[in-house]
Amino acid sequence: MTHRKNVALLVCVAVVIAALVGYVLLHTFTREISGTVEGSVGKEVLEFNCSDQIRKWNGGSGDDIGYLCEAHISANTTIEDSEGNPITLADIANGDRVRILLSKPYNKRDIHAVKARKVIVLHN
Repeated sequence: MTHRKNVALLVCVAVVIAALVGYVLLHTFTREISGTVEGSVGKEVLEFNCSDQIRKWNGGSGDDIGYLCEAHISANTTIEDSEGNPITLADIANGDRVRILLSKPYNKRDIHAVKARKVIVLHN
């Protein structure tokens, strides 16, 4: 009887730990980020203002800090408009709103320089 109780307790502890790990991973990592294009749109880098996204992740803090993020573009990066039509980096201008789908999950604390899997221009 004691052995069954120990096993049941061990299973319950394992389930709680798995749930906590899942919660932390879900709220610490992201697969996308959005912002407004500012700065340079180069051959391999797209700079965008990600201040609103960073503030949202920081619990909506009212700081006035401006955050500039870089999305590194590779030959494998897909670039399209909001309707799914393919476009090029040359079609993206300052002021355009973009959504960046990341090549892998990134820790929200290390989001300032990412590798893009897909860039979607939301507004031209």
